Amino acid sequence: MVRIPLSLTARGKAGIARLWRHPESQRGSTARLSERDWHQFDRLALVTRRPATAGPGGEHRSRLRTPAIDFFDHRAYQVGDDPRWIDWNVYGRLGTLQVKVTEAEERLHLFLLLDCSASMDWGEPSKLDRAVEAITALAYVGLRQAAVVRIVCLGQQLRALGPLTGRTQFPEVIRFLASVESAGQVALAEMLSRLPATLPRGAHPTMPLLVLVSDLLVADPRSLGEAFDVLLRAGADLAVIHVLSPQEEAPDPLGEVELVDAETGEILDIGLNFEAIAAYRDRLASWLDEIERVCAQRGLRYARARTDRSIQSLLIEDLRRVQLLR
Repeated sequence: MVRIPLSLTARGKAGIARLWRHPESQRGSTARLSERDWHQFDRLALVTRRPATAGPGGEHRSRLRTPAIDFFDHRAYQVGDDPRWIDWNVYGRLGTLQVKVTEAEERLHLFLLLDCSASMDWGEPSKLDRAVEAITALAYVGLRQAAVVRIVCLGQQLRALGPLTGRTQFPEVIRFLASVESAGQVALAEMLSRLPATLPRGAHPTMPLLVLVSDLLVADPRSLGEAFDVLLRAGADLAVIHVLSPQEEAPDPLGEVELVDAETGEILDIGLNFEAIAAYRDRLASWLDEIERVCAQRGLRYARARTDRSIQSLLIEDLRRVQLLR
């Protein structure tokens, strides 16, 4: 069960209401996120590597100069912020450093893409559970950053939430993700190729940041590369979080076993011995190398996330290391 704040205020986390997942939507044991964890996430900010036009209302800094100085919101002070934008009146009342967000900063469009294929609902902890936690935390960071946030579930059909803006919209994220279920066999590359039609349009569209959270289980990684190319040509800044279960890296059973395809239901009877497991690990390593190479060739930020590592480690360590967060 994940404990998540229902409302956010400039006063921090004191007295924040909590929303628990409904028991019917619980997907097994998941880590609780404490008040301290959310305080840590408050200090994070999304990083986009694409130049973008100046737009109203966000706090992702535009590369273009603009004379607008209209006040929009507050956010927590971060190292590197111009101290001239600190609101000392807020500091006097609350004792925390807050900087003013103005219209001179651009609004980031954030698309969080969740793979809901049946293969994700496997492992201990479940890959889908960990992916939902990652999407929740990134949505939290995005809404705090005054981004325009959308969540897209990649199932047999696209299912989406958003656009959402502002910290008060976070409960909508929780309600939407609490109902997520695995959706059988999903043509991941095909679903990704359909996304450009949903990206922002206009005379001066901002470059959207797309974050894909998936186990990337496709027969041929090159099909993923082709889908990534479609998104890049549409002007997206794409990052990939590759979710991997420890049971996939180190399968336990030996002897005669039935392997069941999570998406098609196909059953394969096989005898597993140490030689077979060694061959499997070699093929897994080659496949992971190929996935990483597909991403590296396109300059994508790529992070591998084992489900036995905490969501805190993913955000604070892994996603900072690949410069998706700062």
